Amino acid sequence: MRHNVRSLRGFTLIELLIALTLVSLIVSLLFGSLRLASRSWDAVDRRADHSAEMRQVWRFLHDRLGQTREVIIEQEGEEKHAVFYGNDQTLEFVSPMPAHLGVAGLYVMRLHAGRDGGLTLTRWLYHPEILEGPDGIPEWQPLVKDRGDPGKGPEGMRAYYSQSAVLDQLKRLELEYYGIAEGESDPEWLREWEEPTLPLLVRMRIEDARGAWPEMVFGVAQ
Repeated sequence: MRHNVRSLRGFTLIELLIALTLVSLIVSLLFGSLRLASRSWDAVDRRADHSAEMRQVWRFLHDRLGQTREVIIEQEGEEKHAVFYGNDQTLEFVSPMPAHLGVAGLYVMRLHAGRDGGLTLTRWLYHPEILEGPDGIPEWQPLVKDRGDPGKGPEGMRAYYSQSAVLDQLKRLELEYYGIAEGESDPEWLREWEEPTLPLLVRMRIEDARGAWPEMVFGVAQ
């Protein structure tokens, strides 16, 4: 019985090397695809987290500014001050806070770039004794006079005074105000608001370590 010698001699060294090369190439392509898929998934996760953070910040500021109160405070021996004041870097207004975030009621809120490089919300309970600065709480001064960061207060008084980070790694903050300035007849966008009445809108532009945010515009309660 005759056998086909070629069919019995197996693979040559060259054929084996070619086969190993092809297998290596396939494995490399497979792992490269897995790494690309992993990086793409991580990028999607980061974008989703960033979008969620944007929505959270927008919702918080939308709710707070949407409930702004027109408040005039007269300090002892000084002139009256409208609490709502804003420039291109800082905004102060009066609005209620939910009970689970402190004592239910109105708070003087100051939104500004904090000392830690983030967007910070400083708040005082709107009560004469708290605004005077008892028990280590920084005394409130109208923002038009005091443009600085008042700093953190005592931990035990967080229900009455606190600082909290609205956003970490803030790189740029721009604020503008849309309304009718005193002596004018038409509303316009202004970089500073120091009027006895509230503006109609507040526009905010933010950039953090991951890039610029979409422009945010908030209605102010009238």
